Amino acid sequence: MNTIISILVPVFIVIGFIIIFQTFLKRSDRISRLNKESFLEDEQKASFSRVHTIESSRYIIPNIDNFPIMKENEINNSEDEYAYTMQQIALTKATKVMGHFEETNLELKKMYGASNLESIIQSEENYNDFFQSLQAWAKALTEADRKSDAIKVLEEGLSVGLDFTNSFLLLANLYKESGNKEALIKLLELTKENKNITIGKVTTYIENIITK
Repeated sequence: MNTIISILVPVFIVIGFIIIFQTFLKRSDRISRLNKESFLEDEQKASFSRVHTIESSRYIIPNIDNFPIMKENEINNSEDEYAYTMQQIALTKATKVMGHFEETNLELKKMYGASNLESIIQSEENYNDFFQSLQAWAKALTEADRKSDAIKVLEEGLSVGLDFTNSFLLLANLYKESGNKEALIKLLELTKENKNITIGKVTTYIENIITK
């Protein structure tokens, strides 16, 4: 009898596990189906949302006059020439419509209408392109030993939302080289306020510079 029980107990356990597992799968499938139906319903509603004007405050308009503009007659070597090229690329990108939206595409369609979604996506691409060009410009200026100009480019970038980790690191190093501890402290505060989680390592890096 004990032998039979010892054989049946594991069998019942396995059967019980299978039943629980199947119940879980059915429940998960039902939830997934309901979520899909809800999403499709929301998509359909969003597609017919009324078109609303996008607030101007959601767009970024950099002030070109605040950037250190190098003139062609100031080019003295190949490094200057490269920095000038990066400058022209950045200035061209600065003229495009740029925006940064944290909402999902579905939420944006509900807010501004489906017909506005394409222009919103394009403005976000322009936003990223512009900041990438600022980073390249500042790096080229640094390599051309025009470090004060590189600092101005990055500072102006930060004022309009630049939050690339490499940009923070480059600016921190430039402040370090110039011995500008006050600017480092201000930059540290900016990194602490930044929502970009990758900026965290920059915070630690700047703290180490300041405490040394």
